[in-house]
Amino acid sequence: MKSIKRNGINLYLLKTLFVSATLCNQLLSSCINSIPEEMPKAGNAPIFLRASFKDMSRVATSDFDGAIGLYITIQPSTIDKTRYVDNMKFSYDPSNDCFSPEETIFFPEGNSLCDFTGYYPYKEDAINKGESSIKVEVQTDQSDKTALTASDFMIATTTEVTTSKDPVALDFHHKLSLLNIRLKSVSGYTVETLMESNPIVRIKNVYTQAIYDFKTDKFTGHHTKADIIPYGSWKEEDGMLYGKSAIIIPQTLPQSHVIFELYVNGRLFECKMECEYILGSGVAENNTIVLQSSDDPIKNTICTNISDWNVNDIDTQWTANETSTVLQTSQLDFTASNVFKVMNKEKQIAEICLEYLRTDEIDKQAVVIYPMNDGKTDLTKGLVIELKGEANDKHGGSVLWNSTNNLTYTEGASAIIPYIYITENGEIKTIRPVNALQLQLKPDLLVDNRRESIIEYPIVKIGTQYWTRMNCKTTIYTDGTGIAYGGGTDLTGEGVAVNNNAPQYYNLSTYLYYNAASVATGNLIPDGWRVGNETDYDLLKTYVQDNAAVLKNNELTWGESSCPITNLTGFNGTGIGYFNKKHTNAANVVAYWCANNGEPYKVDKMVTLYAGKNNITIGDATVADMALAIRYVRN
Repeated sequence: MKSIKRNGINLYLLKTLFVSATLCNQLLSSCINSIPEEMPKAGNAPIFLRASFKDMSRVATSDFDGAIGLYITIQPSTIDKTRYVDNMKFSYDPSNDCFSPEETIFFPEGNSLCDFTGYYPYKEDAINKGESSIKVEVQTDQSDKTALTASDFMIATTTEVTTSKDPVALDFHHKLSLLNIRLKSVSGYTVETLMESNPIVRIKNVYTQAIYDFKTDKFTGHHTKADIIPYGSWKEEDGMLYGKSAIIIPQTLPQSHVIFELYVNGRLFECKMECEYILGSGVAENNTIVLQSSDDPIKNTICTNISDWNVNDIDTQWTANETSTVLQTSQLDFTASNVFKVMNKEKQIAEICLEYLRTDEIDKQAVVIYPMNDGKTDLTKGLVIELKGEANDKHGGSVLWNSTNNLTYTEGASAIIPYIYITENGEIKTIRPVNALQLQLKPDLLVDNRRESIIEYPIVKIGTQYWTRMNCKTTIYTDGTGIAYGGGTDLTGEGVAVNNNAPQYYNLSTYLYYNAASVATGNLIPDGWRVGNETDYDLLKTYVQDNAAVLKNNELTWGESSCPITNLTGFNGTGIGYFNKKHTNAANVVAYWCANNGEPYKVDKMVTLYAGKNNITIGDATVADMALAIRYVRN
């Protein structure tokens, strides 16, 4: 199917601001930058803003509060260079229906051409010196008007303005997306019973922060995903409920994304997209959700291809299928992570893992489901849903882990278990019980948000340990400051010398390496995780019986090697070399930092996997000369 595109602009709340000039003999405001000699001096015509409204929104009322920011540049300068007026705050006065500056500002002398750039809402640290972009953020809970208004983002630009008694219009345009939500009464509900149930609706897992560039008119740097609670109350009209809306940052949602989630009388419904969906800038869109019972024939989501936006009446229709009470083994896909959370109404009730089972009786990958006990995975009650590569009826076995990472496995005697159910008291069943719960699958990921960067790390369970499935790849500390770049190239990295006197990272193509000083800052590792220490790696090495083959990625080049590579654990170790004064041994080895058992931010050992060997080496590292890869393990 084609992607949904929103190319036009809908001014769903247009506020027209007029800039007026009158004579005054006051001095220039302190908010004006120091003006170089070639720039005109300030004149004596002050600037103030006066607003008139043209409300085209189904959300906002005609009143307006808050403040706007104003930048003025004198041509040929631009906003990322010298600014004549730098982020002057204009506050709204509802009694006079106008905007007033904190201090009086003035047009420049002469007949200079000025470019005006306004934005809402005002921020003290809006656009940094030498830049043209601003951070934009929407509220996750927009259920009241204040939060909805705070989520808005508008801009206005007017160019080639000269001092004049005539007003200069600044037309503020909304740059975010507005989603209006309506519910259609089907699947056993009348509009009256639907209204009585007061359905709860959420917009699921969307980016809530991004960077907007005034020069390119584009949003980039999307990060921090969350659910959005919309604004408004349900009302009845034409056999439907309407009245819920939310402001969303423009973004592209991928195929299979669940965009809407609804609870109706305790029943969970989801709108899952069957094609890519683009939330456009400045677009207000109606979304009609048709509830579909899990007992009804399955319907597909309707994806619409929309051309240029001209009016506010385009309606995208979605089918919200009731969440099923069954998990189908054939539909489990571990591409996103080797670990899945099984959810019921935002609560985790089980865990499913694609993991490596290794005892004297078994040496296979398996799909195992574990129940939860007091909010934690109960690793003593694992049920083997499927043994990978097993043709005989040996599925359905039991898995029990003890506190020392030892596995007790009991072989099953069934075919692959096709369906899984979970009861209200958390029991795992293979035949549908009367009290089966609605189930959702959610990939278990380490979502690492740092400033404008968001990195999602897949997770793999090996024994009782949970490791990230890929190496650390951040260039930002957890406190938001950048990590110094020590060097590297896309080829060999030769000539780059490791410097451990200051925290630094190095690179080889897309792979990152860190010196010991960067770990020692204590700001490299996300909360809830740590650099694998000697005990962690000893446990890993013991469990896999010192067989590195099960840790190595078998889809990427490991150089010349006659040793087998299976990656049965899913650890995904890749031969990327390491820095020892300079980069070395690409494709033949990978080395990870190993933390000191008693000091989590001190790394003094290295764990090495070689192409030509199938053992795991743990040894001392020459800290002053080395930059190595890092793997996280869950605390």
